[in-house]
Amino acid sequence: MLQTSTYKEAVVAEIVRQVSDWNINTRQNGIVTSSQGGFNISITGGRQIRAPDVAFTTRETYRQLSTQQLTTIQGQAFSPVFVVEVEDLTEDTRLTSLTSKFKEEYFSAGVRFGLLVDPINKTIYTFRRNSQDVVRHLDCGWRNISGGVFLPGFDLDVNLIEDAVSQQPSDESSDDDGDMDVGCPKCNHCTHKEDA
Repeated sequence: MLQTSTYKEAVVAEIVRQVSDWNINTRQNGIVTSSQGGFNISITGGRQIRAPDVAFTTRETYRQLSTQQLTTIQGQAFSPVFVVEVEDLTEDTRLTSLTSKFKEEYFSAGVRFGLLVDPINKTIYTFRRNSQDVVRHLDCGWRNISGGVFLPGFDLDVNLIEDAVSQQPSDESSDDDGDMDVGCPKCNHCTHKEDA
């Protein structure tokens, strides 16, 4: 498996957290995976294993999967509805390569909405089909992105991504001189002071 930078993994982890929170809070009951979860997808003339940095598979799709599909990367091909790739797009060739990956692999396999997030250059590209069923991508700059009809009620918050990778101290200050409240491991209701 290819190793990635701590910075990239922090961004991926934050996006996974945001999608997972949305999944739980809106009771979508789908499945959120990171690049550790591979998909056996059907691509023109064959199958490929792809592992997007973040993916969301709907509850309906998940419930129809066979045991083989759930426990291996074999069986009938299926795809998530939403994928995210996090990459440094400083080199133009990287954008071209990833645009092809979204269009020719992810979308041809059934993905309906995609994000290409470049936290280094502060750019997000959205991928979706237009009314003529053509996959288009749009440079959205660095701003919050709505999940639209594909992820109703979801907004990717770029400020939370920045907070996750920031090396600046938090604005929150404490008068407890390093003490923090810790939930009781037995009941999780009462708190005890513990030195930080």
